[in-house]
Amino acid sequence: MNKTQNSDNYVYENSMLNVFKEEDYFEGFAQYYISIFKAQIVKEIDRIPSESLLDKGCLVESILINYKKKIYYLAGKTLIHEFHQTFDEFDQKNESKNYDIFSERLKNSAFVEEILNNYPVLQGLISRSTSDFIRFTISIIKHWVNDYKKIQQKFNLSFGKMRKINMNAGDVHNGGKSVVIIEFENNKLVYKPRSLEIDVFYEKVIDYVNQYYQTNLKTPLSLDQGEYGWQEYVQSEPCDNIEQVRNYYYQFGMHLGFIYAFQGSDFHFENIIACRDKPVLVDLETLFQSSLFFSEENKENVNLMASAQVNKTILKSALFNYMSFPEDNGLTNIGGLINTENQKGEKEEVLHIKTDKISMRKKQYLFKRGRNLPVYKNKVAECFEFEREFIEGFKRIYFILKEDLYIRNLIRDLNYAPIRIIVRPTYVYASFLETLLHPMYLKDYGERIRVLSFIKDAYTKYEVFDSISPFEIKDMMIGDIPYFNAPISEKRVYSNSIHVVDTGIMKQSAKQEVLTRLANMSEEDMHQQVSLINMALSSTAANLDIIYKNQIDDFVPGYFKNDIQIKELIQIETDCILKQAIESEKYLQWVSIVSAPNGTLSVGPLSFGLYDGLAGVGLYFSAYDFIYNDEKVKSVLRKIVNSINQIYEHSIYKTNFSAFYGSSSYIYFVNKMRDTGLYSENEVNSMCKAYLEKLRQETGQITHTDFIGGLAGILKVVIQLGRYHRTELMEDTARAVCKEICKRAIQNRNEAYWKSDADENIVLAGFSHGITGICYALSEYYAHIEASGEVLRLIESALKYEDKFFDIKINKWRDNRKNELDYSSAMWCHGSCGILLGRSRIYENVDGRIHVGYINESLDDTLLNGNFHRQGYSLCHGTMGNIDVLHAIKELSLFKNRKQEIENTINIWVNHFKETLLKNGWQNGIRNDHSGLGMMLGKTGQLYALLRLVNKEIPTPLALD
Repeated sequence: MNKTQNSDNYVYENSMLNVFKEEDYFEGFAQYYISIFKAQIVKEIDRIPSESLLDKGCLVESILINYKKKIYYLAGKTLIHEFHQTFDEFDQKNESKNYDIFSERLKNSAFVEEILNNYPVLQGLISRSTSDFIRFTISIIKHWVNDYKKIQQKFNLSFGKMRKINMNAGDVHNGGKSVVIIEFENNKLVYKPRSLEIDVFYEKVIDYVNQYYQTNLKTPLSLDQGEYGWQEYVQSEPCDNIEQVRNYYYQFGMHLGFIYAFQGSDFHFENIIACRDKPVLVDLETLFQSSLFFSEENKENVNLMASAQVNKTILKSALFNYMSFPEDNGLTNIGGLINTENQKGEKEEVLHIKTDKISMRKKQYLFKRGRNLPVYKNKVAECFEFEREFIEGFKRIYFILKEDLYIRNLIRDLNYAPIRIIVRPTYVYASFLETLLHPMYLKDYGERIRVLSFIKDAYTKYEVFDSISPFEIKDMMIGDIPYFNAPISEKRVYSNSIHVVDTGIMKQSAKQEVLTRLANMSEEDMHQQVSLINMALSSTAANLDIIYKNQIDDFVPGYFKNDIQIKELIQIETDCILKQAIESEKYLQWVSIVSAPNGTLSVGPLSFGLYDGLAGVGLYFSAYDFIYNDEKVKSVLRKIVNSINQIYEHSIYKTNFSAFYGSSSYIYFVNKMRDTGLYSENEVNSMCKAYLEKLRQETGQITHTDFIGGLAGILKVVIQLGRYHRTELMEDTARAVCKEICKRAIQNRNEAYWKSDADENIVLAGFSHGITGICYALSEYYAHIEASGEVLRLIESALKYEDKFFDIKINKWRDNRKNELDYSSAMWCHGSCGILLGRSRIYENVDGRIHVGYINESLDDTLLNGNFHRQGYSLCHGTMGNIDVLHAIKELSLFKNRKQEIENTINIWVNHFKETLLKNGWQNGIRNDHSGLGMMLGKTGQLYALLRLVNKEIPTPLALD
């Protein structure tokens, strides 16, 4: 043995000293495997002739540390479980007594083998992982040695000796392979165990665009070696000034232009690095994607139809929060444009290490600052303030790609480049694999197969998974995340680049689809994508309660004239909305800002409801058809009804009775469609009967009481049903709902109130969430069902209590929500306008039998401040909602002396609305949203209010008329 080998052996021996850290536990078990592994890995490394290219001591130490982590990942839960079977009671005087005994026993290999004999699946996983680990690690080292000259030539850097291999840079696929970050004496490189042909292609595209279009984009240098490749390691760096931040988002928008054109996906926050003013895409295996067809039902299922269309938009990039299906929580807070810093996550953690209380628990943690967004003055500079730059960058590349032929020729030259095909979200696989590390699944292979058999129906059930799931199970049996790919010019899908998966999931090759997209790029499509960007950013900002201003010319309607009339405005915008629709022979859908089940705002297909769903859009088109008798709108309505019926049938909100987003909103819509012929009279009556029977049974279980989400709104819907078809069941149900509302009132002498649904520690004034809205519903019951003295007295007592919230000194209603506001704005949902609507209607319903105060004062505040705000023009909390309320109350006898004043105000506000629209575009209920369609927050609600000005026979949805 020569001197070098002696030296290496000395280093090898000492490398063991640094493998174990303070946070490790039961080291004897890991040591059992590491000792064997070390001998094997040293033997293999010594066979590689590489004296000047490897720092063997450091390298082996890093390999051992990575291998140790693998052992703990596979066996950690089992070790902790086995340990807790060895004793029954804690020693109060020595908290590590049993831990020390068990640790000492693990130093005996016979005891380790005794444990392993009880877990043959674990033993097999470790054995397989060890072989894969050695094979993969040695292949990396050999590739480094063999490719050294090419690497030097490509990257033109001084690397020095290889010192560390870090294997925590990605999911494990294809026999334990993953992305690896390699540290050398002077620099770092990224090793990827897949072809980098697509990465090299993108490098060529960026070089070409930079040269011929005077841009300055950056992409990492890549060396493709067929089944693997080397890539430049990109270090994140902060910006020096605000101009660099602006440039960052301009360039990010440009990259999105390419991603959209190439149908890219999966660009989450870990796949982008912010390097001063340059965003760098560091994982391009999903830059090209085909549309996937999971079921022949695509055209017969409105949700599949909408999802397929969503996946043809910029949302597929995964840069933004979005939903593929109605009522789906969707992709949340992991996108490439999302600031993950301090967001909550959950991970398994070993607690009470080296004590008898050692355990593994899921624990919440806060994400560290990501590397995907620019940092300026040690703060993450988010995209919202730079929406203009981002969109301008997107448009710049869009128009280049629309005309440029050279890039299309580069794409045509790609024939065999493999692209990754993602058939399920990775988290579905990861969840299964994490579950299977529980000791109960490590004893019997049959049990492991049984659990994995459920993967076929996981996430979403489609027949295509019958042919895919055997390959998924095969990969997960050995602990790998399943990996599918396809050559860019083929429709065949492969598992791990070897086995053909007979799925028929791709109807066209990715190359053909991308070339078709490039040929079909248009101004109209570009504006559609820009609208989606706007909705995605504004909804995310709203979730984070971030206030910013975006002044972007793209959202100013270029087709409006200064003297445009209301009718022309309505017709032009209606045509625009129809152009945005996702349409099949039977169904219609739209993508807009919607509320996800988890309470956050997102962008995705509409659910069935009135507030932000298809029922609201359908009501608008029904009113439009009523006025203009448009034949094309009649077919639109039929398709909307088909979509609503199908979505409602499987909706998670079907058991919720809310009048704005639950089953009551559905029945309200169905009832409003009586005169359209879209439902027969018998159909409507039958559906109403089923609804009333269910409601009658479950009234006491409905938790909310207010108008927008609870019993008050429900009561109004029930009474509306009676106006069309009064039955004994309808009356009994109305009585039951009314009785439940009265029962929930907290009464004290001559006052009464209801606790807020959102916070039982507060009481709210207002219409949608407060006392006036509840009293209005009770007054409707009093006027149309039963003139009950008890109900009348409760209304009087509750209004008297609510009067306390009115400040006569400044003529405003106090805002009792915990939102840092002392007084409510004059809006429908909270404040004077909604109270004006409710109290004036109450006064009419009770025919002056009780005192209803502060009506004129609420009108004064509405007229003075109803357009003096920065909350936009939505129905819910904007000027058009206020206009609609004024229009609803102006004919009441209460205001016969103020009718002209009200009409003058309406006219002034409508003109201001048109001026703002011409200057700044639509100003919707979500701040900075110019594109959303929903009834209460978006365009259709504002257009509906305009329709009501054209024809006063159209009822207001704000009172559920």
